[in-house]
Amino acid sequence: MALENSFRVSINIPFRRKSIKLDRPARGSYSSTCKRAATFVAGKQDRPSAPAGEDAELLAGLRAGNPSAVDELLRLYRVKIFNLAMSILKNESDAEEATQDVFMNVIRKADTFQGNSAFYSWMYRICVNTCLMRLRGKRRNETVSI
Repeated sequence: MALENSFRVSINIPFRRKSIKLDRPARGSYSSTCKRAATFVAGKQDRPSAPAGEDAELLAGLRAGNPSAVDELLRLYRVKIFNLAMSILKNESDAEEATQDVFMNVIRKADTFQGNSAFYSWMYRICVNTCLMRLRGKRRNETVSI
């Protein structure tokens, strides 16, 4: 008995403030080829081209070379970046150095931020990459006593 003409169930899944309609067969119904027939219907997701609100102002200040923007950057993200570096490096002094490197890179490279992601996501990746490079450098310099 083929279940090709089975009824369909529509489920709305909220995602980024828009609902995406998932149109699929009812649970347990399969087509004659024993493959589950499911169709995912999703609209084009709108991504912001620039960071919103406070991050946009902060980024504009960094690009302009405003010292108060640097102070605000450190006030907002210093603890988060330090905790992330600490979780990767497991050493407080290395985490402090990595945090300084991250902020120097963010300040220096603020013009290269394209706005395809959130500002903190960009900083997060810079921090992770900086910490991983530190771990690789330590691994090369380790010596074993004979």
